[in-house]
Amino acid sequence: MFLTLETIPFPEGDYFGETDTAGRPHGLGTMIFRDQAQYTGEWKNGRREGPGLYVYPNGDRFNGSWRNHAPDGQGLFTFANGGHARGTWSRGILKEAFGVYVAPDGTRHNATWRNNELIHRTPLP
Repeated sequence: MFLTLETIPFPEGDYFGETDTAGRPHGLGTMIFRDQAQYTGEWKNGRREGPGLYVYPNGDRFNGSWRNHAPDGQGLFTFANGGHARGTWSRGILKEAFGVYVAPDGTRHNATWRNNELIHRTPLP
């Protein structure tokens, strides 16, 4: 691994961090994507692999385990509106999670998600 001390442009965005001998992100680094999303964490052979934080352009965030560029394993998804879901992802799909859902009217609910679907919510006092 080599530590890059400058920003390296890639088609998908600009990267700053460790690279492999082929110049791909490898080790710790940050990519700022063209849509202004940002990933900071572990990379392996140019792919998001291991622990990392992805911030979406709308302010949503996923902090957890990554594999082959997708959330995979345990993680915490925090919605820009203040809600959150802590659970298990597989190949980018939220398999099961529990957390707080914030409805469009601002009410907060205990919530359960399965297979990327909100399946149950109970209003919080």
